[in-house]
Amino acid sequence: DIVLSPNGERGEKMNIPALRGLIVSRYKTQKGFSEAMGWHENKTSKMLTGKYLPNTDEVAAISSALNLTEEEFCLIFLPNISPNREQVS
Repeated sequence: DIVLSPNGERGEKMNIPALRGLIVSRYKTQKGFSEAMGWHENKTSKMLTGKYLPNTDEVAAISSALNLTEEEFCLIFLPNISPNREQVS
């Protein structure tokens, strides 16, 4: 799933299915994750449907809350798009 950056460019990508899977495996429910993050469940829902892209502080908090390994972090949050915007995968 591609998530557009706040300025509407296709420059950032987040692996939503992988994020959703880790949330469910570690918190059982989206609600449990939201409570652990101190977020309203709507914020989590928007993020998991691609309508909201977390900022860098939120990415750090998500990483901590899910105790992400380096590999998991890269899988979820690092773009897989080349610098000149060509799709590479």
